[in-house]
Amino acid sequence: MRVAALALLAPLGVSHLAGAQECHDLPPSQLPTAAPRHESATDDREPPAPLLAVTTGLRLEAAAIHDPYDQPGSYQGAIPSLELTALGVRARVAVGFYRVELMTVDGSGLGDLQVGLQRAIVAITASTQLGATVSATLPTGDRTLALGMGHPMVMPSLYAHWTDSRSSVLASVGYGRMLASGAHHHFGPLVSPMNPEEVSAAVRGARRLGTRTELAAAVSGALPLTDDGDARAAIAASARWQLGDATELGVELSAPFAGSPIDARGAVDVSRTF
Repeated sequence: MRVAALALLAPLGVSHLAGAQECHDLPPSQLPTAAPRHESATDDREPPAPLLAVTTGLRLEAAAIHDPYDQPGSYQGAIPSLELTALGVRARVAVGFYRVELMTVDGSGLGDLQVGLQRAIVAITASTQLGATVSATLPTGDRTLALGMGHPMVMPSLYAHWTDSRSSVLASVGYGRMLASGAHHHFGPLVSPMNPEEVSAAVRGARRLGTRTELAAAVSGALPLTDDGDARAAIAASARWQLGDATELGVELSAPFAGSPIDARGAVDVSRTF
């Protein structure tokens, strides 16, 4: 099963930062933009997002995984999403449907519902933005298939975003905590591992090639704040293409290297903004 999953991942090539779901921030595409503190005649940033926009997306994932006994397996998932950007605030909701194959679990079901709000707080310079995100998951996932936390989670974070005409850097730091007591799976959900309480951080660097192509690399990690948890870390690489004025296509490959049941994961996603 692991060989089959890796064969599917290989042709995907080179993630947006949070898309890999080692962290739970919103993906970095179409970040809200704050009004600049100082106008500049040489401002070469991307134009600000429209006042009102609706974005629909679909992400397809495949991963090689292992259970707590180190037995290999795989999962495949489809995650539709819906975003609304209005008055400088970005709202997102997504939920995935997964097929899991492991020695200990085998079946199909929903993952946890993910919701998030994001807003740029201030433009430090014409190229640098500071913002905040509040994300949460609701326990819609099937715990018998290790697809859900079994309780709500809340995850506030702060981010800094620097960009020029071709390059960008996005850094975030966050805190996550479950909102109920009770037993917690050692890894959390297989498809989106998280500790009962943790701090997390991530950095993503991207470079645009021409006007429609972006290559990026990211590193992310988390540290548990309780004894019931594991430190996590992952690296990722991605490529994104702008198809026309409103459609975006992306591919990614991520490789957790600590504290995760995921050995390797690949994804393709497409989104369209109206």
